Amino acid sequence: MQINTVGMDSQLSAPVLPPHTPVNEALGAMLDAGTTAVMIADGNDLRGILTRGDVLRYLYLRKTQHSTVEQIMTSELIAVGPDEMVCDAIETMKRHAIGHLPVIASGRLVGLLRITDVLMHQIDLQHEEIKQLQEYIQTLQNAEHD
Repeated sequence: MQINTVGMDSQLSAPVLPPHTPVNEALGAMLDAGTTAVMIADGNDLRGILTRGDVLRYLYLRKTQHSTVEQIMTSELIAVGPDEMVCDAIETMKRHAIGHLPVIASGRLVGLLRITDVLMHQIDLQHEEIKQLQEYIQTLQNAEHD
């Protein structure tokens, strides 16, 4: 299964903010978008990702009132392409202990893959498989009665 088949944030409901955005505004953007990460870009130049984990680590160490996202974001981005396999993306997330992967195509940000996207997609696939198996069993049972 390829990443582009998973219901990732391809509409980029995860906000894209400039590097000098105050942290409190980034937190507000996360809350407004109902997401746990924002992408940090300077125009078309993707600079980093700010996750809930980044903010929590920073809060543990100091206050964020006068800080910008550039000061606390993860700047060493680990990203995937839309045609990569989901199992490889999961392995990347596991290896780096991260829950978000920017999806990059032709050097541009096209989405944000979250571990929750992958899990929800897997659950949907399992529900569909269960439904198909139940229909098959029903067909077999009906054939026995005929």
